[in-house]
Amino acid sequence: MGTLLHTLRDHEPLPDIFVQATRQARHVDAPRVDRSDFQAMVYVNLRDELLNALLDEPARIVRTPGYPAAQRMSAEDILIDSTAGVGSDARVHQIALILAKAAKGGDLQALALFSDLAREHAEFHLEDAVAGDQS
Repeated sequence: MGTLLHTLRDHEPLPDIFVQATRQARHVDAPRVDRSDFQAMVYVNLRDELLNALLDEPARIVRTPGYPAAQRMSAEDILIDSTAGVGSDARVHQIALILAKAAKGGDLQALALFSDLAREHAEFHLEDAVAGDQS
């Protein structure tokens, strides 16, 4: 687990085109001081806050100062939000692969999640599939 945690903590986030303009606008008039140490500390705090919430309790609320309308969100909402922006197709694919590996490895929660999804899929499409086969 240490290797996974290390890998997750060292991962650079994908650029977010929707937030970048807001960030740039806020920092245009910022005082010109060397903030590299402070920025590094804030970065580590924000990163670790989200990572710990995702690993321990995804419903936990974390700070999201880059979103002016919502200064706080749950970690699970941030995860879902990350599947709708830049790089989202790759992230969804990666999440599906991780869950599939866990399910194949005997993780009953991952298997139950996939089973529920497959059941809901079949129930939703059943009537249309039957009607299509009779045409």
